[in-house]
Amino acid sequence: SYLKLAKRVKRPMIEVVLELLESRLDTIVYRALSLPSIRAARQIVNHGHIKVNGSKLDIPSYPCQPDDTIDIDAAILTKYHGTKPKRCYYVEAAQDSPRYLRVIAIHRLRHSRLPAQLDTKLIAEYYSRIL
Repeated sequence: SYLKLAKRVKRPMIEVVLELLESRLDTIVYRALSLPSIRAARQIVNHGHIKVNGSKLDIPSYPCQPDDTIDIDAAILTKYHGTKPKRCYYVEAAQDSPRYLRVIAIHRLRHSRLPAQLDTKLIAEYYSRIL
């Protein structure tokens, strides 16, 4: 679990949990394509429209590493009105091919560079109940 992993690291737990959540495959697809919801990204991954480092992958919770290459089936992009990748500070659009859109995970997210204003106190409160 993310909490067990976060406890082992010598950094604030909330930073580690957010870093782990942002490195998930479904989150990277969501951010790179500016999809309407994280559920839309999960569906794209679950239906096998994603390749990671050349291998088809259908696990939304797969933890991506820096320099992972994520190929998104170009046919699925038309469903989202010809969505083009968004420049995100930890995801980079590499190249378009006729069959796939290639996205590269540049580096892990750091707490100081969160993509949106998040109330980390609420997140910490939620996860403290689970402990």
